Amino acid sequence: MVRKFEDFDLTTLRNIIKNLNDGLKIRGRYTMSKDELVKKLKKYFTIEGSIITSKPRKLEFIFDDEEEAEEEELEKERKEAEKRKKKQKKEKEKKDEEERQREEAEEADFERRRKRAEGKKKPEKLTPEKTANSFKVLGLTKTATFTEVKKAYNKLAKEYHPDKSTGNKDKFVEADVAYKYLGLYFKEKNKS
Repeated sequence: MVRKFEDFDLTTLRNIIKNLNDGLKIRGRYTMSKDELVKKLKKYFTIEGSIITSKPRKLEFIFDDEEEAEEEELEKERKEAEKRKKKQKKEKEKKDEEERQREEAEEADFERRRKRAEGKKKPEKLTPEKTANSFKVLGLTKTATFTEVKKAYNKLAKEYHPDKSTGNKDKFVEADVAYKYLGLYFKEKNKS
């Protein structure tokens, strides 16, 4: 007579597992319900007459589905950790590259400014001849104030501006140079 696992009561099923455990070193827990036990036993064993035989599978993991799930979860976590490490490494490399590029740009900018500063003309030295000539170009005397210099420059700039039809570029530039020179003159004069 062929019996089915469903025909056994729970105690008998547990005894079967215990006997299998003793003989085959099966690991697992036995606090399952009868339905769960039957399901597990059907999955891994067959009954032929009164003989219970195993289906080809590693018997030591019969009741270790939870352990397998834990191992899979651990493996999944390990892979995710590796992905995170790779991502962090890439981000760090990217950040380092950006930092390096920024430093290079700052160095290049500093070098550019240094060269520009070296290339700039040194401030003109104030000489009495240039000062007198500048006052003369603006049509003023040496006793004029900076306000008078400003008024005279604005008048000449309007009169000789190159955009005007009656403009004269040379005289406009000459007045502009004289005004800038006198600006330095009055700046130095106010310092002392």
